[in-house]
Amino acid sequence: RVVKKHNVSYINTADLKIFDISGKLLKKVVLTGNNSIVEINPSEIGLGTFVYTLFVDNKKADILKKFIN
Repeated sequence: RVVKKHNVSYINTADLKIFDISGKLLKKVVLTGNNSIVEINPSEIGLGTFVYTLFVDNKKADILKKFIN
């Protein structure tokens, strides 16, 4: 699944936060400029079920639950 595209002309801040299934924040990626592709190496967060949440201007814009094994 692809996280929704957003018109960046009106966005002040955007970041992608990755949480484990218990809600612990594992990684935060600040999105700047035209970096529309974010690659996360499993060695950075481990294996299991994760929740990827996109925040735009400090508001939840999209969410994706993913299992990595």
